[in-house]
Amino acid sequence: MNLVELLDPQTPPRSEILANIYSTHKTAKARHAALAQNYERALTQALQKDARERQPVFASNTYSGTLVTSFLMDGSVTPLQNKWAFLRAYSIAKDTDPYKPLATGELKYTTGGEPTQIAGTAPTTFEPATGSTVGAITIVPQWFNQPMRVSANDLNSGLRLDDLREKNLAMFADAVTVAATAPITAANFSAQTPLIQTFGGFGFSDLATLQGQLQKSPIKNAILNGNYLARILNQPGFFQKTGTDMEDAGGYQAFGWNGIYEASNWTGAGNNVNGFACNPQAIVRATGLPLNPTNIPGGTLNSTMLDLPALGIAVQFNLWFSLSTRTLFASWDLIAGFAAGDTTAGVVVAVGTPS
Repeated sequence: MNLVELLDPQTPPRSEILANIYSTHKTAKARHAALAQNYERALTQALQKDARERQPVFASNTYSGTLVTSFLMDGSVTPLQNKWAFLRAYSIAKDTDPYKPLATGELKYTTGGEPTQIAGTAPTTFEPATGSTVGAITIVPQWFNQPMRVSANDLNSGLRLDDLREKNLAMFADAVTVAATAPITAANFSAQTPLIQTFGGFGFSDLATLQGQLQKSPIKNAILNGNYLARILNQPGFFQKTGTDMEDAGGYQAFGWNGIYEASNWTGAGNNVNGFACNPQAIVRATGLPLNPTNIPGGTLNSTMLDLPALGIAVQFNLWFSLSTRTLFASWDLIAGFAAGDTTAGVVVAVGTPS
């Protein structure tokens, strides 16, 4: 044992690290794993060896680019994606037709009742001639499909299906959210005066205004762009919640609201719209799963129902394999349609003049 190893008992003998790695582990994969596991100790040993030998500095060797290789780390990183409010925060759910889920649906919309009779004596008739007024909310479903794949070449190059999951799920949630927020326009919800406020000017007085406009609603939810939400969070003087679990079943509850939700994608809504205060019946959605043939030969398609956590709804997950290309495919599928429902139950929040 040399002087360096005596002074530093934590430093293993040379044979324990570099020499033993190449003599004990017979495959390149095993050697790589052992070297990666002992990398810091091996590096320290190599530096100490250089210091001991005090070799002069020479020009470095030239290696072929195909000889010195990199290794692919496990997992992947996906850039930050949008935040999406649960659909139930601003829409009520109805089912699509179980036999033909792409069929247009109609929901009864009762806008007028029979006149109330007020008199000092008993009414002359309990069967007046007029009746209630019932209209229809029409919902046209669409098929949302988000595919992803890993080919044989991808697989052997280190790519895994899970590396693609986060980004593809985000794209799927974005597409559904764009359709879900499309009815949120100033024209549809003209019964309530839009709240027009800049991001920097938004505050608790604006929440009070919105609550006043929804005074008839037993449920009051607010779906806000993160720039609005930041103006009402982290105000210690109000002793409010810290804001954790904002996307749970109840949302973030504070200041008399049933739920306050963050949503960063408003591209489907009207121009300048960045928020919506509502009773969920302001928008009606019809959702269902696509139908697949029964008894698919060879079991080549595996379908199951999963929850889509970002939106709080059930979707269909499909997995299949192509024998001709040895490619593994997967997709999320949903049939959904959205329409303005009770147009008196929503208030548009806009950063500028909305449309």
